Amino acid sequence: MGLPWPLRVRYAEVRLLSSDVFTVEGTLDEVEKRLSDAARSGQARLAWFKEHGTDSSVGINPAHVAALRASEASD
Repeated sequence: MGLPWPLRVRYAEVRLLSSDVFTVEGTLDEVEKRLSDAARSGQARLAWFKEHGTDSSVGINPAHVAALRASEASD
């Protein structure tokens, strides 16, 4: 049996064109929405996320995102 769509996960993996990968808190829908909102807000706008496993935030330029997928990160 397949997984329901949209897949509800707590983390998403954002892969950049540079091959850097960030695991951030949020569902796929939430992360995609933040990236889209930042892209519509202007060229220099970053989408901000809490990075999984740290107390740090990471700002991601949506123009540099190559792929977005559900993460298998465990708590």
